[in-house]
Amino acid sequence: MKKYCTLFWRFLGFYHTPGMRILHITLIFFSILQFISASETSVKHLDDIGNSTEILFSWYHVIGGMLTATLAFIFVARVLAKRGLRYFFPFTTGGFKNVMEDLRQCVHLRLILPRPAGLRALIHGVGMIILLITSLTGAIWFSGWTPSHPRNLHWLLDIHEAFAILLIYYMIIHAIFALLHFLSWRKRTTS
Repeated sequence: MKKYCTLFWRFLGFYHTPGMRILHITLIFFSILQFISASETSVKHLDDIGNSTEILFSWYHVIGGMLTATLAFIFVARVLAKRGLRYFFPFTTGGFKNVMEDLRQCVHLRLILPRPAGLRALIHGVGMIILLITSLTGAIWFSGWTPSHPRNLHWLLDIHEAFAILLIYYMIIHAIFALLHFLSWRKRTTS
């Protein structure tokens, strides 16, 4: 197991510096904790929570969410500072050539390599948008929540929950493809 963890750490080094790898893994860990705590929270009515488990999970979700949101903004800011918007969003320059070439690779069931303005970069960009919207809507909702008006900005909480569900799906698919790329890389480097 240690061998695979070491190899995976080395594999991630092709995409991130050690600091960014730690930030990426920490963000994933805290996001997973947020998904777990969300199932036991009653954040729509923080002043009307029945039992101590709901209180614990609800306040953990809020405080953990603020920490996760902070990590998300730091992560996205650092990634964009390193690569720029054009890397992740080819529509900002009108160039879809790389995305179209990558889609042709996918049709032939080939793993695509990362490159600027390619499909992988675009998918990562969409993931960052989903992460930021989830973080921002949760933070704005909580900042507008008051015990006397617990249903303020209820519509925003609905958006937060919808994007959190999208984020869960994104993270699962992201993990599957990261694993496929890792296994492909491992096979090429060990043979």
